[in-house]
Amino acid sequence: MMAPVTLHGDAAPGAPGGLDAAPIPANACLAHQDMALLKGLDKRDLNHSPPPDQLSNSRGTGIWDLGHSPIRVDKISRILQDYPVSTYMFQINFAGLRCSVWIVGSSIVRNAGIAALSRPGGQGLGLQTKGIDIWWQGYGGLRFVDLACKLRWLAQFENPPNFIVIHCGANDIGQVKTQKLLDRVRWDLRLLASIFPNTKLVWSFLLPRVAWRYSKNVRAMEQTRNRVNRAAAKEILGCGGRLLRHTQFLGKPKQLYSRDGVHLSGLGNDIYLNNLQGALEYFVKNKEGVVFPRNETDKRRLNILQQFDDIFFIINVGHV
Repeated sequence: MMAPVTLHGDAAPGAPGGLDAAPIPANACLAHQDMALLKGLDKRDLNHSPPPDQLSNSRGTGIWDLGHSPIRVDKISRILQDYPVSTYMFQINFAGLRCSVWIVGSSIVRNAGIAALSRPGGQGLGLQTKGIDIWWQGYGGLRFVDLACKLRWLAQFENPPNFIVIHCGANDIGQVKTQKLLDRVRWDLRLLASIFPNTKLVWSFLLPRVAWRYSKNVRAMEQTRNRVNRAAAKEILGCGGRLLRHTQFLGKPKQLYSRDGVHLSGLGNDIYLNNLQGALEYFVKNKEGVVFPRNETDKRRLNILQQFDDIFFIINVGHV
C-alpha cells in the first residue's frame, strides 16, 4: 500500500513549517492519477506524521518519498490548488518557501513564549500567515557560556533556521569576570556564525534590571550589561547579523517589571513580544535592515562603525 502524503492540519500556532491555504470545496473530483497520489488521505493523516521510513527529505530537497517513488512537492501543490480534496485546512512544508526563526535565551524568552500563548497571534506572534515560523527555546537560568552547546544540541533536531534571535548573557553578569565574559561573547558569536553560515544571528539587547541577583551595586552591573551589549552588537554586525533594541525599557519603568526587579510583568512581556514581532517582520521583509527599530541616528552610528572598526562604543544603540 502506498504510504499517505502527510499534510499537517490544525497546526498549533507557531508550529514549524506549513503553507496556509484556503479551505477547498468538496464538490469536485480528482483526476484518477492524482487521486492515486493522495490515496489514503484522511483526518488521521492530517494530525499525525508518518514514520521516518515512509516520508523523508521533505524539508531539504523539495521531494516527498511516498514509499515507492519520489514525487516533487510542486506536483502535490498543483493537485491541492487545482482539485478539491477535503474541507480541512492544509499545511505543506515546502523547502525554501518559509522563514524559520529560533528564539533562544534565558527566562526572559521562556516567560515571553508562555505569555504569547494567550495572545491572538499565539506563539507564532501572528507571523505564520506571513511565512515566518518560530521555535521558542527559553531556559530559566541559561548563561551565555552555555549557549553555543545548547544551539549545537538543538541543531540535531531541526534544520538550521534563517534567523536565530539570542537573548542571553544577563545571568553571566556578576558570575563571570567582565573581561572574560566580553571575550567569550565575541568568540562564541564568531563560532556560531561559522556553525550556522546561512543563518542571520540577531542580538536581542539585554534588558536593564531594577535589581541584580549577584551584586547590590546596580550601577556597576548596568555598566557591565552595557559593555556586553556593545561587544555583542559589534560582533553581530561584523558577521552580517541584526540588532533588536528594547527602548521602552530605558529608565526601567517599574510597571514593566515583576516584583523581583529581574523578570517582566504582564505589560513588560507584551512590549517585549511586540518588539520581537515587529523586528522579525522587518528583518524578513528588508534584507538590508540591520537594526530594529531604526532611525537616522542609528544609521549614522552604523556608518561610523563601519569606517572605524576599533571605535565600538558608538554602537550603544538607543543607550541600552
